[in-house]
Amino acid sequence: MRKTEVKIKIRNYHSDNQNHVNNARYLEFYEEGSWDFLEKNKNVGKLMKTLAEDGIVHVAVNINCNFRNSAVVGDTLRIETELCRSTNRSFTWLKKVFNDKSDILVTDAENKNMINSDFRMKPSSFERCRNLGDYIIHGSIPKVVTL
Repeated sequence: MRKTEVKIKIRNYHSDNQNHVNNARYLEFYEEGSWDFLEKNKNVGKLMKTLAEDGIVHVAVNINCNFRNSAVVGDTLRIETELCRSTNRSFTWLKKVFNDKSDILVTDAENKNMINSDFRMKPSSFERCRNLGDYIIHGSIPKVVTL
């Protein structure tokens, strides 16, 4: 699965005093999309768990957000998440948030995460990272990876 969607209903605690979603909340919505993606892609989740067991984690190093339209209390937002690029050192997510009723784009972002494990990764870990990208882009994990 290359792209996932999850919906969030906007509540009062998501908003500022003018009932608009506070811009910092969108970072939380993007993160919700990432976790939803990992839950829906079980093999990706297993591979990420294997990497974590090797001491490899991914940390956000850059996120570029474009705020296009506002969302208000009562709206339902649809968060689309796609893991679009992967190397043996980084992943890039594309995130889009739409008003679910009108299908208007509210915000979009590109989020780059770096692989971090004190940079002493085993060669097999580099291969696992590369294979995660292959799985996302091509839909299958090469047989050389043990899950």
